[in-house]
Amino acid sequence: MYNYNGKDKQDSINKLKKYMDKDNNIIIYRGINEHTNPHGYSWTLDIKKAEWFARRFFSDAPSVISAKCYIGDVIAYITDRDEEEIVIHPDDVKILDGQDYLSRASV
Repeated sequence: MYNYNGKDKQDSINKLKKYMDKDNNIIIYRGINEHTNPHGYSWTLDIKKAEWFARRFFSDAPSVISAKCYIGDVIAYITDRDEEEIVIHPDDVKILDGQDYLSRASV
């Protein structure tokens, strides 16, 4: 895992531990709308930030996807710009509550 803030992998893992469950998974969120790609690499630990991303293009259909991922699959943890961004390959994301990219929970 790479941390864009100049820290090493272990530092990033230590910071993410507070979000991990007993199986080393973390809950992540992605704000989407009709203007964005739901199969993206960028997710966040902050549901409010995901809501902001969903609404940032004055969307008529903002949505937030809730998912989980294994900590070992995280490519990068970025905390710049007051964000807690998780970069992860879309294949490594498991949508929660039976959601998929086409049946999104409304925000």
